[in-house]
Amino acid sequence: MTRCNVLKTKEKMYKRLNTGGTLKILLILLLLPCSAHALFQEIYLGYKSSERLGEVKLSKDFAKLDYSIAKNKFDWTLNVGSDYSDSFLQNLFSFSSQKTIKTTNKVSVSKSSYKYGTISVEHFQTIYDLSNWTTSSIRSFDSETVFEARNVVKYSYEFLNETNDLDWEIIHLQLKTDLLGNKIEVDKDKLEFFTAYISAKHKVFLDQLYNEFKVEAQKRVNLIRSRVRDGLSRKVELEQAKLSLMNQEEQIIKNMAELRESVATLEEVIKKEIAPEQYHKVTWNHRESNAFIFLSKQAKYNELAYLKLLNEIGLKSVDKLDESISHSLNLSLGYTKNAFNEAQSEALSDVFGSSRNDEKIISLTYSIPLGISKQSAVDNKVYYTHMRNKLALSNKEGELKVQTKVLKENVKRFEAGIELSERKIATAQKIVKENQRLYLRGQSSFEEVLRADENLINTRISKINMLFLYEANLAKVAYLTGDIEQYLSSYQD
Repeated sequence: MTRCNVLKTKEKMYKRLNTGGTLKILLILLLLPCSAHALFQEIYLGYKSSERLGEVKLSKDFAKLDYSIAKNKFDWTLNVGSDYSDSFLQNLFSFSSQKTIKTTNKVSVSKSSYKYGTISVEHFQTIYDLSNWTTSSIRSFDSETVFEARNVVKYSYEFLNETNDLDWEIIHLQLKTDLLGNKIEVDKDKLEFFTAYISAKHKVFLDQLYNEFKVEAQKRVNLIRSRVRDGLSRKVELEQAKLSLMNQEEQIIKNMAELRESVATLEEVIKKEIAPEQYHKVTWNHRESNAFIFLSKQAKYNELAYLKLLNEIGLKSVDKLDESISHSLNLSLGYTKNAFNEAQSEALSDVFGSSRNDEKIISLTYSIPLGISKQSAVDNKVYYTHMRNKLALSNKEGELKVQTKVLKENVKRFEAGIELSERKIATAQKIVKENQRLYLRGQSSFEEVLRADENLINTRISKINMLFLYEANLAKVAYLTGDIEQYLSSYQD
């Protein structure tokens, strides 16, 4: 029941009240919600909470997780290790020329970043076994076991090479790309859902029409049977009328199979049965295209924006490859503090306290790649990637503009087709009525009556087809311009 019909019903009840109806009935009707006919919004509400849409939307959560993983790529790292050595290598220093056994335990933490370099803090504890030393004059300790504690702080930063900076930009671009890609997938799924809905709606209206035609065909059979009995019509005309009735029954069976399939698709999505009793809620009124703002506004093509982001990521990746083989300037800073003692606790106390034994290192390293063949290939790849992306964007933009233009033109065509169908229906009804009148007077053949009925059937079906194509094209335009959510939220049966 449409809003207009509800208001008409209320008006009738008001008249009934003035002619003896009850106030109670009037109040009940006045309290009826005018939106009770909005079957689509009921189903759409179920779709928005469906597992199908939920599965599509999960990609958004995955995109955010991927971003978080990439963003935190350089977390703090804890390293724990132990070394054992038995060395008797010749060395300039007599300490190292002695047979020395040492065991080193170490622990370190380090942290890298995309933009601020790498820092590490290390702590070493070494036990020296001097029992095999052959010369005692060089010993500074009375014990054969000496402990060393050492703390090291290091920092490095790359000035010229921008590999990490490009990685940082890429992960942010990737997040934007994934989120936009998910929106496109969601919009595409909504378009598919709406198309499935109006396909089912199309079958519902055809079912209503075919049943109306069946009733008319049955009336015609009854009429011709009576006329044959009275000797006013030929028996062949009765058989023709019966065949026409059977054709309508056949159409009902075929359409009902397609209708059930379409409705089952919707039921699977919303996980709820749509009873045949609900079909009567559906109406199909033509809303003029001027009511849809997105038809006249500048299109914002999400698919084009998505391709631009993909191309930007591609260019950044090629730039990253170029950076990986280009020159670099690395600054390294290091500070070391150590302490030796026969007592381990004293060594630890000194290294974390007043020991003046330290070392400071500053180094600057400039690297220049000497090979030219690889650099030349990378330069060519950068150029061709840029040209390919430029052409792909241009082609995609042209394709989307043509699609939108054709769809908008078709909306106007189908709108004109709906108006034409309405005029054809009015004319066909007049022809049917006149042919029936002439046939009863013997001035028209039965074949002309059947042909007139078939023309009326075809024109009414044509209008339903035009309405289906009109709304399908509207939805496609809304999808391309990024307005499918707005279109579906405002759609009413």
